Amino acid sequence: MSVSVSKTFATAFYEAGGFRANQYCDLIRFIAVMFVVLAVMWSIHHFLSSEAKEQDGFMVRLGTRTVRLAIGLMLFIIFLTI
Repeated sequence: MSVSVSKTFATAFYEAGGFRANQYCDLIRFIAVMFVVLAVMWSIHHFLSSEAKEQDGFMVRLGTRTVRLAIGLMLFIIFLTI
């Protein structure tokens, strides 16, 4: 019963929008991950002191902190979905 409902929904979604429901889901997931990365970058930049922003290695520190937080968030999300 539930298999036929999901197939009917997938067919109707494809006919209405022109692309599969799986592609739509992947697009939403990609956009959500990009917003998380941008939010993490903004929060790191916002909460750094002005002295830290004026130093020479500011972009390197910002990049490494962002990468570490993004990797941690992605691992957390992976562990939640497994």
